[in-house]
Amino acid sequence: MIKEKDLIVNKFEFKYLKSVMEIYYSCFEKYNRFSIFKLLFNIFNKNAEMYLLLKENKIKSFIYTINYQGMSFILYLAVDKKEQSKGYGSYLLNWYLNKVSNKLVFANIDEINIKFKDNSERKKRLEFYIRNGFHLTKYLSTNASNRCHIISNSDVVDINKYVELDKTISKFFFTNTDKIEEFIVSENDEVNLLLK
Repeated sequence: MIKEKDLIVNKFEFKYLKSVMEIYYSCFEKYNRFSIFKLLFNIFNKNAEMYLLLKENKIKSFIYTINYQGMSFILYLAVDKKEQSKGYGSYLLNWYLNKVSNKLVFANIDEINIKFKDNSERKKRLEFYIRNGFHLTKYLSTNASNRCHIISNSDVVDINKYVELDKTISKFFFTNTDKIEEFIVSENDEVNLLLK
């Protein structure tokens, strides 16, 4: 169990870049990573924010978000591999959700499907977000390299707002916009079984 009094949340500072990069590269597959340059560029241009969860001046977790017109997108939430399953990710996510309590918050979770070798990891990520107050929408987002479930801190979502946010993110990161499609959940679907 983590002791809240030992934890500090700070905005990203360059002195932590090496530690952030180590966590980033160890937690995300190459197809799910933007270049560090693009991440820093967007922080510098105030298109994005990064917050670090520190204990004794060591990074335990970080969250990287894009904010646009009353909405927020969690692009990355990562916990140091040596510190996972200790509550740091939940602590930082809930800290962030309290900070932006008036905003509609979205995130994407890699598609859950038994055809993927990392399917159990994908399920754990979705379970983590659901435990922390997120809801699975009925939409999938597909880009050149990946297909993801769209999740939100609201159980009622206007998909047009997500599309608008996605267009903005695409401009910030010089990528194409995602294709959005409705996700039909069958009775025996893995995602449906997770939500029961």
